[in-house]
Amino acid sequence: MRARSAIADIPYLEAAAAIRPDHSIGYVTLGRCLERLGRTHRAREVCEKGIAVAKRCGDLLPLQEMQRQLASLP
Repeated sequence: MRARSAIADIPYLEAAAAIRPDHSIGYVTLGRCLERLGRTHRAREVCEKGIAVAKRCGDLLPLQEMQRQLASLP
């Protein structure tokens, strides 16, 4: 994912999270975009929220991915 693509994707991913707040994969992708752009504080917030969603919904793969991503953020 290139930075230009990440910038363009963020509004759509945020809208998708608002429309389908229980879709944990959306949080994974949004967190990656934010991290790619150096917006680590916001990426951390998104991962934390996504982890809560994934736990509630029983989505193990997105949960593990976001936990790894969160641990790697500075």
